[in-house]
Amino acid sequence: MTKIIDDHDRKIPTGNYRPSRYNVVSDDVSGLRAIYNTLSQNMVLLDQAEYDALLEGKPSQDALNTGIAVSNSTNELDVAIRLRAALKKQGKEGLSISILPSLGCNFSCGYCYNGLHTEVENTEIPKSVTRAFEYAIENLPHDSLLHLCWYGGEPMLYQKRLPEWAKLFQDLATRRRCKFRSDLLTNGSAISIESAARLQAAGIGAIQVSIDWPPRMSGRHMGTLDAKETLSRVLDNIDLIPSSIRVSLRINTFPGFLRTFSALLDEINHRVHRGIYAYCHRIYESNDKQLNGEQAIMFRYRSTKAYSSDYLEAKRMLRRAGYEQEYFPDDFLDASCVAESARDVIVNPDGDLKKCPREVSGPGAAISADPASVEIANKYREYEAVTDVGCRECTYLPICHGGCVKEAVEHPEDKDRRCTLWKFILPQELTSYLINQQRTHNEKSHG
Repeated sequence: MTKIIDDHDRKIPTGNYRPSRYNVVSDDVSGLRAIYNTLSQNMVLLDQAEYDALLEGKPSQDALNTGIAVSNSTNELDVAIRLRAALKKQGKEGLSISILPSLGCNFSCGYCYNGLHTEVENTEIPKSVTRAFEYAIENLPHDSLLHLCWYGGEPMLYQKRLPEWAKLFQDLATRRRCKFRSDLLTNGSAISIESAARLQAAGIGAIQVSIDWPPRMSGRHMGTLDAKETLSRVLDNIDLIPSSIRVSLRINTFPGFLRTFSALLDEINHRVHRGIYAYCHRIYESNDKQLNGEQAIMFRYRSTKAYSSDYLEAKRMLRRAGYEQEYFPDDFLDASCVAESARDVIVNPDGDLKKCPREVSGPGAAISADPASVEIANKYREYEAVTDVGCRECTYLPICHGGCVKEAVEHPEDKDRRCTLWKFILPQELTSYLINQQRTHNEKSHG
């Protein structure tokens, strides 16, 4: 049997302190290193002398305060396990259902993993809504929370019907003394003055509007409008969303986007006059089968690494423009997954209950009344990465959701199929941060 290695089995430097096992360290950039700690989620900059002292077990008080260094008696693994347990429990007392009325969309974005579906079925009530309501009746606990997410495709193509469909769930929540929350993901093209009352009637509290930059990279267009005109129209539409609804603007970015990013910020400032939260999202997916095949992971890793520096600079630009930004991409801090709860589901247009948005059209990760399916769904809920020896030893354990839960349950011995370490390029991110800091300093010095 493989022995579980904990903190007390690790080789430690002499003295009372040691570097944290959860430190991620950049390259040396002009005598400086950036260190990010995945457990405390703090970052510090150390010069060479401070870094050497850390390795020798003689850290500064700042290193101790930020968790970069810890006492020899500290069992960090135990802390990480308790943190993961708390995150896993958080927000899982109720029921969350994502509903896809259809995969139909008036755009055909080349990177969408739902594929290209331009036809929209005109049915009285989609199978997804009917099945989602049945599922809510079966699974919504009393005195909890019912959360709906309208997803697609483009759900705003059904905006006239959304209040009617949402009322089914709102009334159920009332009968069971549950709080009700609802949000919607949209490309923003179908938002209108008339839609405001409909969105409020449907109980929508938050909307995510996605745009692409540069527009030509995705080729988005709306009817006779080209990609650039479509972007302007979508930004104008954001002002039509009621102020009572929170709006986040997701900017899908492509390699090379930073060269013209300031022009996008000017356009947003010119056209959007209400409060929004804006953030960047690097595009990894593609409908190109060659990119979603066996080599997909390495392709995405290389493309991410290629413009991580641009991405970090864009986040600083957004912050300077007044949009609050986390230092690291949201992926790194996201400890939730729909598969972590046996009850939370995504309902596709055929009424199938799925556990992963990437498989809404495929055969995988489905659950049903079949006892075998229910057993698997419960395994999804019960799975925890810390049961795996490799995960217990991983520097990214505190901020990783354990990879794909479906793959972990169905193929427990095949770590490559479930492990998402390719996402975590923090050493490159940290090094890029230092290089950009130095570049900015030099530009100001010569300014």
